[in-house]
Amino acid sequence: MEHHIDLAGTPFEVQLGLLGSTLAPSVGCFEAGPPLQATAYAYRDILGCASSRFDSPRAETMITQPFERGTMVWVNGIGRRSGAGIYTIFFDQTTGQLTERFFEDQYRSGATVEIAGTPPEGLHAPVRGFGKVWAENESVRNTLGWATTPEYQFDGIYYNFENGAIVYRSDVDRVYIIMHDGRVEDIQRIP
Repeated sequence: MEHHIDLAGTPFEVQLGLLGSTLAPSVGCFEAGPPLQATAYAYRDILGCASSRFDSPRAETMITQPFERGTMVWVNGIGRRSGAGIYTIFFDQTTGQLTERFFEDQYRSGATVEIAGTPPEGLHAPVRGFGKVWAENESVRNTLGWATTPEYQFDGIYYNFENGAIVYRSDVDRVYIIMHDGRVEDIQRIP
């Protein structure tokens, strides 16, 4: 049995670990729950099976910030060390497709993030975890540019699959299909 402190107070706080992995091949594919069931089903050929079963959606408070040439999305519970991760999503001119780079959120509350330069009028410097990733990675700065709005929270849903993940943005009713090879599709949720 596994105790998941991050899911305290939900039916998923205590889960069976190896038993589920052992039985999974005999019971078939786990499916994503509503409101993402139809979207996950439509992309099942590329995503594969959901990595775990959710009888109800696993809602998360997520944070996003749009930039001149992309977006950052903070998701709790997907980082290895810190428990949170940051997706940078942008259009890759070399491959001609929407792409992501994943970073562990290494920002610690109260830490100072040094941003070189001043954003042009109407644009914003990223702060906290987004600011740390942006300040420490020249390629991220050059790719994304300055933020176009301050960061903001929204209620989202995250599902992990064999070949990728789904991040649901309830604030705009859109879904990022994120593949393990870095490809991303930004689609309208399928009701």
